Amino acid sequence: MNGQARLLAVVVGLTVVTLAASGSGQLAAIGATLDPAPRPPVLSQPTPSAAQATPGPATRTPDRTPTPKPPAKPRGGSTTEPSSTPPTTDGPAPGRPRNLPGTPNGLPPASPDPLASPGPSTSPDPSTPYGPLPELAATCPPADAQIHWDGPATAPRTVALTFDDGPSVYTRQLLPVLRAEGIHATFFVVGKQVVRDPKAVAATAAAGHLVGNHSWDHVYPSALRDGWTPRYLADQLRRTDAAIVAATGHPTCYFRTPGGFRPPSVLAVAPQFREQVSLWTVDTRDWKIQGLKDIKPSPAAAADMADKIYANAITGIGSPHPVVLMHDAGGYRGATLQALPRIIAAYRAAGYTFVRLDGLT
Repeated sequence: MNGQARLLAVVVGLTVVTLAASGSGQLAAIGATLDPAPRPPVLSQPTPSAAQATPGPATRTPDRTPTPKPPAKPRGGSTTEPSSTPPTTDGPAPGRPRNLPGTPNGLPPASPDPLASPGPSTSPDPSTPYGPLPELAATCPPADAQIHWDGPATAPRTVALTFDDGPSVYTRQLLPVLRAEGIHATFFVVGKQVVRDPKAVAATAAAGHLVGNHSWDHVYPSALRDGWTPRYLADQLRRTDAAIVAATGHPTCYFRTPGGFRPPSVLAVAPQFREQVSLWTVDTRDWKIQGLKDIKPSPAAAADMADKIYANAITGIGSPHPVVLMHDAGGYRGATLQALPRIIAAYRAAGYTFVRLDGLT
């Protein structure tokens, strides 16, 4: 090294030592200024792909979307997995969970919705109770496993007037007629109709008439693949009972099957709900005479219908305890209304006492 180079090195060294005491920032600045070594050129690099980049933890994203795992199947059976057994009703889809832990025999608990359709029963045995009794049903007397045709023998001659398929607009027109005559009757209501017009059912009960169960949707056994199974009937009775209690505050202790059908399942299930199965001995055929459509006929045609209904109704005169079947819904029922005062007059003239099916007048 020549003299000039040595002198320059000495000067630089003394400068660095002197500036070290005045701050590292100034030292870095002077050192950067006096650094004789050239910096390597910055070369342009290709931008890495998203797959090659290694971002920091705060902005890291997965390099692929993970495949989601299917949910694990709960142990001990699922409470929401659909049953492998096809439903046997055409009503609302089952809405209650099934096989819940802690419930007796795996039967469904009472639903908070009184109109909800229960799921299939886990027991096909018709002698097994289908859950708890409907609300207030325990106040009904125990029902026997028999079909009751005649009316109650609370007097030497009694007659029970009964009306099926309501409520409807005709129900509201029947009530004033019965009130004017001073008699009480029995109304077998359809559950679906009850929830559509609960006030009509409430008015019926408030007027002193007996309200009975006539199924939820009035479907005949032939319309169902398996007919009226015990499970199906239990569902029909329970939902209709709940609708009647909601409308009237009273239970129903009587059941009349749609169409009067009586497969073995009827007497297997109805007594479990403390409901006596009550049919009739006198069919006025008013449903057939007037048809199933609510079309008002001409006055002359309506009068002719009323005459036919009256003639059929009084065929019970002579029997000790007839039960007369009429309808207050399901089509035009004006002719039934027109015939009713004459029917009442005929039985009254023959010495009959008008009673409800429970024997009360």
